[in-house]
Amino acid sequence: IKLKWGKVTGASGYTIYMSTSRDGKYKKVKSLGKNAKGVTLKKYGKSRLNKSKTYYIKVVAKIKVGKKTITNDTQVINYNY
Repeated sequence: IKLKWGKVTGASGYTIYMSTSRDGKYKKVKSLGKNAKGVTLKKYGKSRLNKSKTYYIKVVAKIKVGKKTITNDTQVINYNY
């Protein structure tokens, strides 16, 4: 799965989460630096992605405000691999 996004102003990094159900528990699959604009995902957990499954993906931007790190509102991406 290839993901691309626009840079979020003030972001100190991005975290990618995946799930196999929209309302299920999301697993953290990747952390990226502040200059990241995309990523290619090949695995979910220890397994390769399965073409017959639907994956739900969240890209969360981390923004530092003083000593606190906050996250942006996320949008769930439905991806039929």
